[in-house]
Amino acid sequence: MRFAGHVLRAIDPAAAAGFYRRVFEGERLGGEIAVEPLPGPARARGAPAHWLGRLAAADVTAAVERVRAAGGLTLGPVSEARAVCRDPGGAVFGLDAAPVARGPFDWAALHTDDARRAIAFYEALTPVDVGDPVALPGVGPVWPLRSGGAVLETVLLETVGRLPGVHPHWLFHVPVDDLDAALARVEAEGGRVIGAPTTALDGLRVAACEDPEGAAFGLGRRDAAT
Repeated sequence: MRFAGHVLRAIDPAAAAGFYRRVFEGERLGGEIAVEPLPGPARARGAPAHWLGRLAAADVTAAVERVRAAGGLTLGPVSEARAVCRDPGGAVFGLDAAPVARGPFDWAALHTDDARRAIAFYEALTPVDVGDPVALPGVGPVWPLRSGGAVLETVLLETVGRLPGVHPHWLFHVPVDDLDAALARVEAEGGRVIGAPTTALDGLRVAACEDPEGAAFGLGRRDAAT
């Protein structure tokens, strides 16, 4: 399972773009940061700024039907080209018929309260190669989703209800050369680092962050020995 693109839906797009530009200054990013205004109806419902991962869908109408049949729902207007959806656990994602900019993210983690339900839901939408769960200290069981059985791209974590303050969401990670230096820049630019870095699957050292508007994102650094 792999997201085709990512966009930051921000309250102040110009300020948000400036934050990420300064945080990632000097990093070898794999793509551009895409930012758009948080839609007015979403703001009226109390939706915060957030990163939206987009799944490619050749037929958005048919994909939306599968979303609803599998227990998800749509948020806002649906067109033949695009839709915003919520999975049964509450995590939000997009569907896009047209190619979209992938951005700099290379790893995604779904925080949910029921991994098996989430796996069944996303299997109804896109090919999913699910590995056996792995227990990570301080995190709990993690289900790897791989492409071609080899490259780790996505994991599912049952952290909602187990770890304090965690809500259902997709967390997208940007690879950086120096994780500690990048985290220092996040804080210097008015963002927040959520907890200490941890080692995830395949030796990936990761940390969760929030930008000044509260949009969550992750940073990752693969250990040289792996």
